[in-house]
Amino acid sequence: MTEQTIKNIVQEHYGLDITLSTRKRQYVEARAMYFTLLRKYTRLSLEAIGKTVGRHHASVLYNIQQLEGWLEYDKKIYADYEYLSNTLAIQQQQLDDVDTKNIELAIQRNYILKTNLEEAKQKNFELAVQLKEVTQKYIELKQGSDKQLLDKYGLI
Repeated sequence: MTEQTIKNIVQEHYGLDITLSTRKRQYVEARAMYFTLLRKYTRLSLEAIGKTVGRHHASVLYNIQQLEGWLEYDKKIYADYEYLSNTLAIQQQQLDDVDTKNIELAIQRNYILKTNLEEAKQKNFELAVQLKEVTQKYIELKQGSDKQLLDKYGLI
């Protein structure tokens, strides 16, 4: 899950630009939600999370802690968190499903390539045997024709 995906979902849900530098309650709640979801769905550090919206790591940590408290008492914030978290979980599952399908396809392709390689090795071996037989036959014929020529012209 990317930072931009989470940012877009949060901003769309709240109808706000969370990068604006304002202390209005709805912006603070939206940013806290964003920070918490980023922490949950990515491996970004607090500093990296803060940089995405022009904040310090301490602000990120403080907002995450604030949201934890609000979730206990504010049903609207809790409902928003559940909705956004579920939306992201569904998207994450879809991404995981795509990754799983891609892995399965890669395994199938790998199996086909291995099978083709084994068949090619077998064919190569058979051709090498045939080449050896043809080469041996050529040597025998050449020696036989050389001997016939020598006999024919009495050079022996």
